[in-house]
Amino acid sequence: MISYFAQMSGLLLLLTGTPAAVLSEQTQQNPTIASSPQSKPIGGVQLDVEPRRAQVFVDGTYAGVVDDFRGYYRHLALPAGPHRIDVMTAGYLPLNLDVMVVPDRTIVYRWSLQDAPRGW
Repeated sequence: MISYFAQMSGLLLLLTGTPAAVLSEQTQQNPTIASSPQSKPIGGVQLDVEPRRAQVFVDGTYAGVVDDFRGYYRHLALPAGPHRIDVMTAGYLPLNLDVMVVPDRTIVYRWSLQDAPRGW
């Protein structure tokens, strides 16, 4: 059994040019990006809102128009957690959504913006 591990260590040394013990230490010191606390799981929001030309803002930042995030394969990809989505266009009352994005899930919102009163 010991000779098997010695052979494997020699094979690792031959393939990488680095002793197996050093490779083991490097692996423990450099965790993968997926386990990094900075990376967050992603979820999605699909917007089926009329009019499709309305502008979409996520957490106060312009993201595009509704038509960009409409349909099965075209959704707004966001990090999991709470977000504020504002949909607005001239002549209509704005739509303000407070959403909780769930990892690996897509939430669908269907709505029609209401006409704004005259002079608004």
